[in-house]
Amino acid sequence: MFKKIISGSLVLALVVSLVPAQAAAKDTPASYKGYKLVWQDEFDGTKLNTKDWNVEAHEPGWVNAELQEYPDKNHSSENIYLEDGHLVIKPVAKKKDTASQDYPAAGNVYDDYTFTSGRINTENKHNFTYGMFETRAKVPSGAGYLPAFWLMAANENAQDEYGVWPTCGEIDMMEVLGSDTKTLHGTIHYGNPHKQNQGTYELAEGDFASEYHTYRTEWLPGKIAWYVDDIKYYETSDWYSARDDGKTLTYPAPFDHDMYVILNLAVGGNWVGYPDEAAIDDMVNQEYDIDYVRVYQKDSYDENVQPPEAESVDLRTPDANGEYIINSDFSKSLEEDGSWEFMTQQGGEASATVSDNTLTVNTAAEGEVDYSIQLVQANLPMEKGKKYKLQFDALSSGARQMQVAVNAPDRGWIQYMPAKIIDLDTEKKTFDFVFDMTDASDPNGRLDFNMGHFGSTEDIRISNVSLKQVGDAVTAETKKAKRSDGNYVYNGGFEEGINRLGYWEITKDKNSKVSVTNTNKNGKRVRRLKIVASKKVTAKKPLVIAQPDLALEGGKSYQLSYELKGAKKSTVTITVAGKSTKTKLKNSKLKKYGPTKLKLAKKPKNTTIQIKITEPGTYYFDNISLED
Repeated sequence: MFKKIISGSLVLALVVSLVPAQAAAKDTPASYKGYKLVWQDEFDGTKLNTKDWNVEAHEPGWVNAELQEYPDKNHSSENIYLEDGHLVIKPVAKKKDTASQDYPAAGNVYDDYTFTSGRINTENKHNFTYGMFETRAKVPSGAGYLPAFWLMAANENAQDEYGVWPTCGEIDMMEVLGSDTKTLHGTIHYGNPHKQNQGTYELAEGDFASEYHTYRTEWLPGKIAWYVDDIKYYETSDWYSARDDGKTLTYPAPFDHDMYVILNLAVGGNWVGYPDEAAIDDMVNQEYDIDYVRVYQKDSYDENVQPPEAESVDLRTPDANGEYIINSDFSKSLEEDGSWEFMTQQGGEASATVSDNTLTVNTAAEGEVDYSIQLVQANLPMEKGKKYKLQFDALSSGARQMQVAVNAPDRGWIQYMPAKIIDLDTEKKTFDFVFDMTDASDPNGRLDFNMGHFGSTEDIRISNVSLKQVGDAVTAETKKAKRSDGNYVYNGGFEEGINRLGYWEITKDKNSKVSVTNTNKNGKRVRRLKIVASKKVTAKKPLVIAQPDLALEGGKSYQLSYELKGAKKSTVTITVAGKSTKTKLKNSKLKKYGPTKLKLAKKPKNTTIQIKITEPGTYYFDNISLED
C-alpha cells in the first residue's frame, strides 16, 4: 500500500504445492494439511462486527498522496456495510461546491470532487504470527482504484523492537490496480532504506473485477508464498531486517512477529494514479466486494531458519574510458541504440528526439506524477564498495525542474543514488553527483531522468551523460561507534546476529549453556540472554560473556544499566574497561539494575564490557546499556 514505481515485475508461475483437501466450494472453509482454521469472518450479519474489526479514520492525503477520506465508524455507513453475506467497501464521489472554494482549480477532473472510502483492520483484536490468510473477493474497475488485502505490523511505533514502517515489515497479500484488473500483485516491504519483493500474476481470460477469485498467502518462518485460485504465482525468502538505529535483527525478522489484517480501498495515489472522468462517472457502480476472510495456523512453527545464500553476480565491464552509460553522447538515436528507453504514463504526453548529440524532450502534458515522463537506462552494473560519479549537461526552454536518480528495479526500487531535484533554465549547465554504492552488487542499476509532474511543460535538452567509478566507497570504521539511541553496547537486547548472540564472545565450560529465549508474550517477542552455568563454574573458572572494542574514551564517566534475573543470593560481576560492579541478587525475579556510574581510567587497557558468572545456576540478562 505504499509507493511502487513499476516497469516490470517478477512473475513466478508454479504448479500449486498446497492443494485443499476438498473441492473449491467457496462457502465452506477449505482444509489444508497441517493447518486448522483459527479465525474467520463470513460477513453473514447485518453490520460489521466491531469485536473483530476496527474502522480506521484518516484524512485525504494521509498516505501515498491518496484522494479519499476514510470516515470513522460513526460516519462510514455508505462506505462500509454488509450485503447478501458479503462485506462491501464502497467509494463515493461528491461534487465540490466550487463557489465556496478560494483556490484555483489544478486542472484535473478529480479536483472538483471529494472522495470517501473504507478501511478496516483487526489490530489488537486478531493479531497473528505466521499462518495462511485467505479471502474471496471481487475488485472495482476504473482508473485510480487500489483495493488491498494485507498485513501490517502490530503496535508499529518507534519504541517497538522492529521500528516504524518499513523496518517493521508489511505483507501485501492482494492488490489489483483498477486500471489493470487482469494483473494481481503480491509484495513484501522491509528494510532501511525501504525495499520490496514483488510477484505478479496475469489472468489469461477474464479479470479480477468481473468475477470472484480466491487469494491466499502462506506466511512461514523464512518463506512467504502467494496463491490465486490455488495457483502459486510467487514465493520469496530473500529479505532482511535493517533499522535506522543501526540494528539488523536476526532473520527471519521482520517477518517473525505479530501482524494484523487490513482491508481497504484507496482512490488515487502515487502508484495507482488518479481517477479520470469516466471512472468518476461510473463510481456509483463500483465496489470492493469481500465474501469472507479466513485465517489458518499450524500448531507450532520451527523458527530455526537461515536466509538464502547470496548469489554470485556478474558485472559487465565499462568501455575503455571507464564509461558505463551506453550511447552516452547520443551519437545514435534511441531507436538505433536501444539502451535508452523513453516512457510516458499516468497522464504524461511527450516525445523524445535526438539531434546534434543532444536528446530533446517536448512535453504536451506533464502528467500526474514525477515519473509520468521518463528517460531511463537500465542494466548499469553497480559494485558494492565503489564510489560513482554521475554527470550530464542539461537545459530547458524556460525555468523548470527535473529529477534524477539511480535506482534498483530488481530490489524494490531502492535508490543507490538518492533522487535529486535540479533546477533548469535556458543556460546549459553541467550537473555532477558522487555517491557510494553500499548495497550488494547489482547488475541492473537504472538511471532515471523524471520529467513529469513538476508544474511545467517547458522542453528539456540532455547531453553528455556519464557514469563512472571514481574510487572506493567510504566504509564504517572497525571500531564500534556509539549507536543512535546513545548505547555503546551492541545487541544489548539480544536480537541481532547468529542465534541472536551477535557481537558477544562467550567463554564457558562444555557443560554450561548460553542461548537467547524467543517467546511470544501477549503479542510481543521476549528475547533474553539465558545462561545455564554448570556446577563446574567457579571464581577460578568463570563463565564469561564479553563484547570488546566499545567506542569508549579514557577519563570519561558512563552509566551502566541492565535487567538481570538469577539464583537468589548469587553474585554477578560486570566489568567495563577495567572498572567493575558487583550485583548480589536478593530474589529470583527479573529486575532492572542501575544506572551505575563508572569513571574510566585515563588510559584504560581495553574498552571491553564483560559479564562474569562464578556460581552455578540459571541467569537471564536483557537491555544492557552503557551511555554517557
